[in-house]
Amino acid sequence: MENRLKTLLIVFMTALSASLSAAPVGYSVNSDSPSDLSDGLYTIDLANGDTIKRIGTVQTTGQLQKRIDVEGLAIAPDGTLYGIDDDSLRLFAISTENALIDPQKDYNLSGLSNGGNDFGMTFACDDNLYVTSVVDKSLYRVGPEGELELVGGTEKGKLGAEISALAAYGFPVQLYGLGNGTVGDKPPAAPNKLYRIDTITGVATEVDTLNGAYDAYESGGLAFDESGGLWAITDRRPANERSQVMQIDKTNAAVSNVNEVNGIPEEEAWGFESLAVSAPRGCTTTGNGQIATFWVQTRFTDGNNVSPVTLNFRCNGGTVFNGTKTYFPTGFDFGIYETSFQVDNVPEAPISCEVWETAPAGYIPRYSCQSEASCTTANDGADPCVFNGVVAGQQNVCLIDTNVAPVEVKVTKEWADNITGELPEDESDEDVGVEQSARINLVCKNVFDGDGLEIDGNMVWSWNFEGNPDSNVAMVYPNFDESTTTTCWTEEQALPSAVESESTCSEPIEINIGDGKTDCMVTNTVFFEGVPTLNQYGLILITALMLLTGTAAMRRLS
Repeated sequence: MENRLKTLLIVFMTALSASLSAAPVGYSVNSDSPSDLSDGLYTIDLANGDTIKRIGTVQTTGQLQKRIDVEGLAIAPDGTLYGIDDDSLRLFAISTENALIDPQKDYNLSGLSNGGNDFGMTFACDDNLYVTSVVDKSLYRVGPEGELELVGGTEKGKLGAEISALAAYGFPVQLYGLGNGTVGDKPPAAPNKLYRIDTITGVATEVDTLNGAYDAYESGGLAFDESGGLWAITDRRPANERSQVMQIDKTNAAVSNVNEVNGIPEEEAWGFESLAVSAPRGCTTTGNGQIATFWVQTRFTDGNNVSPVTLNFRCNGGTVFNGTKTYFPTGFDFGIYETSFQVDNVPEAPISCEVWETAPAGYIPRYSCQSEASCTTANDGADPCVFNGVVAGQQNVCLIDTNVAPVEVKVTKEWADNITGELPEDESDEDVGVEQSARINLVCKNVFDGDGLEIDGNMVWSWNFEGNPDSNVAMVYPNFDESTTTTCWTEEQALPSAVESESTCSEPIEINIGDGKTDCMVTNTVFFEGVPTLNQYGLILITALMLLTGTAAMRRLS
């Protein structure tokens, strides 16, 4: 009998434990509620939709100004609750005691559309805060003070779907999004879907359409619990219906445990569209815990803060996660990008690892390294960081200087006359006495650097050209800033009156990073005191004509 009781007790406690683990408590804000108690932070029992407590109105301290469109919530690794507001375009920390905003953690978000973002938000095990915008159809990383970095390139819209809820679990990061629903004035073309999102490309891939006994919704919130269960809350305000909570199977989008938010008046229960359950979970790798870390810092030596950088990492042993990372300039110090790579399951026998950069067009990386293992950068730093003898527990560093490549500007001087199109190849024309000698300047504005001389804020190359033809070359390092584009032009110093000069670079031409060779052709055409220069036979002919003309005139006069 005693054993039976023990068995029943164990079964009961196991069931209770399972029930508790499947029934987390979530934070949410009824930002779309028409109630006087709108924009309040609540705790909700996701197992049955019961509101546990209204913590307070989400508002600033002091003047108590409400944040009226909080669309995303997420809990940081340190346990701090953050919210994001579409009305003010701000990110902020919220007290879970009174719902007041921490003024020291209240950040402006730049580069976003004003309204219609329907933000999703989540912290992840890769130490990033991710945000989605419906109107942009884009995924962003958020810096420590609200700086936004577009994931997957410089063009918005990579998600390809209107995703208004976001949740992350595990490492490598599993990132999921919930597409907008059918309720509302402008339902999406492909609603009610669960998506898997690539944290490198920013592209969303459909898992499936939600399937189960849930009701139509407009937008929602999404969050993982501590055990990896995926939960959602949906906003049904346009239908004048209470919000619903539900569990979603991340493998097939099957919906279960659907319940309306209850325990509060109906209108107060409208408009919940955010959800936060726990700090990032599942962050321990599936490996043996034998980890080596590689810190990477790359900088543009010209200060470029507009070009993306792709960093690559590989090893001949162990397990590498996220071996390729692309970083965009927003949120980083001027011209500097920094990250780290890890290899897990490092075997006892030492392994080798390599770090290299896929440089933007027009740039050349040069490497240096520091390591507890041995490291090399062959060919005077032109080859990537190679680490040999890597074992678990080591800290290794790869430093990359990303240098702008010079553009070769070639200036060529040619001489010609307007009759034959050419002159003898010696240094003078016997007929007109013009020496094939010229002094030409190449002037470039807004350069980063070059092998010329800096004069009055420009860079100048000054050459003597002798013979026909003759060429000189300038090495120009263009400016990365499109608002101060590098331009170059030629200037020829004083010419004889019998010479006319034309140049393909008489007007400023643009020199851009990544350009190949650029040619400037300067052609000098020789005249004889305003009369086209003729060859010796032409001169004999014109002399004869002049004598005949003179003879005829004399006959008339006589």
